[in-house]
Order: sequence, then structure tokens, then C-alpha cells
Amino acid sequence: MTVENIEKVDKMINRTFGSCVVKEKIAVGGFGTVYKAIDTKLDVPRALKIFHPHLSEEKGFRQRFEIEMRLLAQLDHINIVRIISAIDEPDITGFIMEYVEGKTLADILEDDGAFPIQTALDVFIQVGKSIAYAHNLKHQIIHRDLSPDNIMIRPDDVVKIMDFGIAKTIGSERVTQTGIVLGKPTYMAPEQFEGTVSAYTDQYALGVILYEMVTGRVPFDAESPIALYKLHLNEDPIPPVELNEKVPTFLNNVILKTLAKDEKDRFKNVDELIDVLLNQGSPTTRLENKITPLIIDAHLAVDRENFGEALEIYDKILAMEPSNKEALTKKQETLQLVKTHQEQDLIEEWFHQAQAFHEAAMHEEAFNYVKDFLKLACHYQNSKTVTRYISSLQKRMPETFSSAQNAVKEELENSQKITRVGKKLFQQNKFAQALEKFEEALLINPYSELIQKLQSLCHKKIKMAKIAEMYRDAIMALKNEKYAEAVHWFEEVLKLHSGHKDARKYLEMAQAELSRLQKNRSEVDDKYKQAVEEYNNWNFTRAIQIVEEVLHIDGEHKDAEKLLRETKDRIDEGNKMEEIAFFYNQGMTFFKGQQWDKAIKCYERVLRYMETHIGAEKYKQLAEKKLKDQVQIDQALQEGLENFRNSKYTQAIKSFDFILTLDKNHKGARQYKTLCDELRGLGAES
Repeated sequence: MTVENIEKVDKMINRTFGSCVVKEKIAVGGFGTVYKAIDTKLDVPRALKIFHPHLSEEKGFRQRFEIEMRLLAQLDHINIVRIISAIDEPDITGFIMEYVEGKTLADILEDDGAFPIQTALDVFIQVGKSIAYAHNLKHQIIHRDLSPDNIMIRPDDVVKIMDFGIAKTIGSERVTQTGIVLGKPTYMAPEQFEGTVSAYTDQYALGVILYEMVTGRVPFDAESPIALYKLHLNEDPIPPVELNEKVPTFLNNVILKTLAKDEKDRFKNVDELIDVLLNQGSPTTRLENKITPLIIDAHLAVDRENFGEALEIYDKILAMEPSNKEALTKKQETLQLVKTHQEQDLIEEWFHQAQAFHEAAMHEEAFNYVKDFLKLACHYQNSKTVTRYISSLQKRMPETFSSAQNAVKEELENSQKITRVGKKLFQQNKFAQALEKFEEALLINPYSELIQKLQSLCHKKIKMAKIAEMYRDAIMALKNEKYAEAVHWFEEVLKLHSGHKDARKYLEMAQAELSRLQKNRSEVDDKYKQAVEEYNNWNFTRAIQIVEEVLHIDGEHKDAEKLLRETKDRIDEGNKMEEIAFFYNQGMTFFKGQQWDKAIKCYERVLRYMETHIGAEKYKQLAEKKLKDQVQIDQALQEGLENFRNSKYTQAIKSFDFILTLDKNHKGARQYKTLCDELRGLGAES
């Protein structure tokens, strides 16, 4: 890497990408450098991976980068590090991802050696499920570079897989050079050394990782990739149980199967591998084979009218497969059967009660039971039992039955009339008023399925309207920066509709902004108190600096504005001169150090106090010119280096000459110009 590129990496600290400010370097790997950053809007840590300059400048890299970022955007799994956004700038490519606290599996293995068997399985199952998820996407994604270095374990034991960055869609057009080997040789399948990559190569890498976790060592080790390739291709690994007697037989066999030389001898996919591990060596039957017997059992339970047992079975099926259409349909049918049986029991009960009260000469009670009987019986007009009951009541108590029949007819007509009014109100979007009518109608005719459905629909509409109103209030509060109010309304929305994705997303935003404001308020109060103390101690310059920081955070801080005015009024001419001298000398120091932007700020501070300061005005103009020249130098240097790499030495020399006209002491331009002259003299120009 050239001197210029090293300086470029060093200058990453405090550089901003969107709302993220780079704070510190975390690690350097074969593909790039990882930094820790702070998202200033959300006040949460992020991680940035910046690819090495020599990769970014490689022909075709940005094409691969764009494709890979689109692939990474598909990954949404608890055990995969989430990619937040891409970084694609003229001098830098990389991406912003979630920041993960913890240690890599490689570090843990190095520090502690082999894992206890159950711990190894707990970690490995999380790794395997994330890889299976990536393999099962519509556009399959292969990791290609699995190793303990790419596996993070958080303090809460949640596993996070990193570096899907060299993955590619299986079956898509190749963008890497033919024959290139991607991955770490220790964890590569034999066929991967030959350029073949598939889901089976990921499975092989998983096998090596599990082997290492339970034995404390890898199955094959050698000093060179070629030697490793020969071992992976020709040698059988030592069975894990011979290195660790605590390894169960089933686990020993599973690991050896994943390390088979021929991919056909491995598990058919990672899902099957995980399935076998979870069942300690015995693969479970297909989900369909589990569900079919349960469906039959549920049908038999319904035939026996054991509806409670049937509903429990359907719930069990839906827990295994929530979208199972047959179970969903049959469960609803069973619930309807339960309702029907309950209502038929009521019909029978009221039939007998009416007769008993009639025989006891309790005519009013008999009348009321006949009424209830008839209201429910009208929904079962095709039932022979109901027809028989009606005939029996007509014979035994003709007057009571006739009176009850007329009363029911009148009440049902009234119920229908009220229902029609409710429907009109519903059509006018007056849902609360419509609900009152439907509830009034149900008091008269509580068994009407139509009115029950209309009531339910009203409740749903009212709930939706309430959610929409609260969501609107929340959005307006968020827009007006009333974050506490926004948090309240978004939480109310989620109480009614927990699946409201936008409400949840904006709630997190409002909470982050509220937290930031509270933090800023505390910071403002502390700074303001500090400024007052400096003012009282006659440290006016320091007081002004602190007050200006307060106003930068809170531009409407009235007390700070007043203190600033008073402080400036207290600064006499002598203080001004001292201030002028300080900033002028500081500006000259920055100027000599070629820190042009800082020098300009110092001279502007001088000119704020004394507009006619000749020296400050002169050097400010010179610094501005130098800063402008620096931009041109950087651009010319980039063009010169590009022409140099492409053996266009004459064009490169023009760029380096241009730089030297602006900065005759520019060491890099002078060195590259001399080198171009020599190469051109040798006839190496393209």
C-alpha cells in the first residue's frame, strides 16, 4: 500500500458517512478495515467495513460490490450481522453494519480450547440455522468464507455471522476471475480449491468448525495451501471421538459425514444436518408426514363429537405450520359445530323448561321460555327435532305458544328495522352510531349471525379509525419534534395493533430523538452553568466559547443569548487585542503546518474583532488559495496515478507537472514524475 493510501486510512477517524461518524479502528483483515462509528441521529454504535484501496481500484470491483450489496440486503436473520447501508464514494467503498459486542469464535477457541459438547451444539445450531436460511432464499446465497473468524458470540450467547461480503447468487453471471479461490484453506472443501463453490462447500466448512469446537483442533493442518489441499482431498480426518472421548457417537458420525470428500456423501442440505443434530442422530420425518396423522386424529375426534380434543390437535398443527389451510378451515368448522351444539342444547333446555312452567301454571315464565326458544329455533328451521318441539308446544300450550309467536315476530321485525338503520349509518361511516343500533338489535335478537357480523365489523372499523387517528397524531407530533407526545401515541397504536410496522419503526425513531434531546438538555444545562461560572470569574473569552457551544446545541436558549451579549460587552479593548493576538498567532501556526481550514477559521476570528487587520486578511486569502490548490492537487494526483497504472506516462507527467506548479515541494509528484520519465525512456509507454 502506498504512503498516500496509508494516510487516507488514517484520515478515516472523524470522517462522516450519512449520520455515522467514525471513531476508532477495530480490526484489519484481508479484504478491508473495520471501524467503530457512532450514529449521531440514533445515538447507537455502528460498524463500518472499508475495503482496502487496492481492491477498490481493481477493475470490475465496483461492479462486484454493487451486486454483493444487493445480495446482502436480502439477509434478515437474527444470527446474521445486519447490513444498514452501502458506502460508495470516489475514494472509498464499504458498508455500514450493526455493531456487535463480543468475541469471535476464533478468539474463544484460542483462549479456552474445545467447548463442552452441549455448548458447542448450542453455538453451532445458531450458525447452521443462519447458513440454512441464506441457502433457502429465492436467490440462494453461499457464504464461501466460513471460519471461526467470521463468527461473533455476544455476551448474551447470541451468535452473529459476519462477512457474507464475498457471497454471490448461485447461477448468476460470474464477476470474479475464473479460477480464483475464495475462502480460508483450512476450512475449504476439496472442490473449493478447484474453483467449485456450492451449498455443500459451506456445509464442509461447518463440519470443520464443529470438529474444531469439540476437539480444540482442526482436522487438517499444513504450512501451505497446496499441502492443505492434498490433505483435504486424500486424507481421512482423525475421528473426533479419538481426540475427545466425550464426543457422542452420533455427533462423531455427523461431523465425519459433513467432511466427506465427495459432496454427494454429505447431508443433502444444512437443514438436514441441523435436523439430525437436534434429534441426536435420527432425522425427523417430513413435516407433511407429521401433520397428516394429526389431521386424521382431529377428524376422528370431531366424529366422536369430542370438539375440545379436535381443537387442541388443530392448534398443535398450526403451531407447527401456521399457514396450513386445511387445519385453519377445519378449526373454524369445528368452532361452528361447537356453537351449533351449544345452541341446540339451549333449544332442548328451553323446550323442557317451558313445559315445566306451563304444567306448574307459571304462565309468564312459560311465555318467556317459549319466546327464547322460538328466537333461537328460527335459525334451525330444517331441524326435525326443532320441528317436533314446535309441534309439541303448539299442542300442549296453544295460547301461550301463539302469544309468544306473535311477540317474537314483532320483536324480530323491530330488530330488522333497527338493523336497517344501523346499516345506513354504517354506509355513512358513522360507525359508533351504527354500533349502538346493532347492539340494540342484538338485545332483541341475540342469535342473529348477520347482526353479530355487522357488530364485529363496526368494532373493527372503529378500531381502525382510532388507530388511524392516533397514528396521525403521532406523525404530526414527530414532525413538530414533540417526541414525548409522539412516543405516547405510537405506543397507543401498538397496543391496538401490535403488528403496525410503521408505528414500531417511528416509535424507535421518536424514542431515539427523545433520548438525544434529554441528553442534549442535560449537556446544555451543564455547559450553561459552566459559562456562568467562567463569567463570574472574569474569564470572558472562555465564557464566550462555552456559551457559543450552548447556542450551537440549542439556538433558542434565551439565557445563553443574554449571557453572550453581556459577556461581549464586558470585554474591553485590551481583552480584544489579547484575543486578536492569540488567534492571529494560532492562525500562523496552522498556516505553517499547512492546516489551511483551521488557519482560515483563526483569521476569520481576528477579522471579526478587527476588520482592518492587514496580516489576517492577507494570510486568510493565501490559506483559501492553498486550500483550493489542495483540492486541485488531490484531483491531479488521482488522475496522474490512474494514468501511471495504465502506463500512460506522458499524460501522467502532465498531471505531476501541474501539481508541481502549485506545490514545487510536493514529494510524491516529483518522485512519480521522475519514475515516469525513466519508464518512458525505456519505451514502456502503452
